Amino acid sequence: MNIAIIGPSPIPFTMGGMEYLLRGLVNNISELSNHKVELIKLPTKEDNFWNIIDSYRQFYKLNLDHFDMVISTKYPAWMVKHNNHICYMAHRLRGLYDTYHFTKLPLEPDRKNTEINKILDYLDSSEVSIDGLLELLEALRKMKNNIPDYYFDLPSPFLRKIVHFLDDQGLKKIKKFYSISQTVKDRKEYFPENSKVEVVYPPSFLKNLKTKP
Repeated sequence: MNIAIIGPSPIPFTMGGMEYLLRGLVNNISELSNHKVELIKLPTKEDNFWNIIDSYRQFYKLNLDHFDMVISTKYPAWMVKHNNHICYMAHRLRGLYDTYHFTKLPLEPDRKNTEINKILDYLDSSEVSIDGLLELLEALRKMKNNIPDYYFDLPSPFLRKIVHFLDDQGLKKIKKFYSISQTVKDRKEYFPENSKVEVVYPPSFLKNLKTKP
């Protein structure tokens, strides 16, 4: 089987826990199975509203149909469309989920701007889609000078609502869910309703580990 492991490559680049996790997955699948595996990372910036939107868009447009399976671990990589997509959940964008309450910002954006209201009405409609939302956001980008800056703050209720929608839409097409810990599994907001999630602890880079009393 040809497997693609996909994830964001942070700008500026740093080696953090996610980078070690992704490399560990590649190394262990290569060493412990007969599958062919490739790590695919797209450069992503998370320093402002529009860069986050663009990072979701680029993974959504990424075509990996030449692989038999894709494995994603972190936003926005799970936006990739594939009929055999596994999510090994590390976390969603924490600043818009489990740490958002520290900001003391409201959960819902206000409706004081006509152009913002068009996006909010669309998100609440029965006809909403990822493609439709991305198209409306691109139109909004061109007129953002007529919109108060606070809607585009990082974090903001407006960005939170958009990212929650994109995550929910991307994750609802996942074939199978795993999580890197019980703590992640217990974050109910992280997974689609009624999802069956199995905990699989990440592989280690430590050598010569042995089971002893």
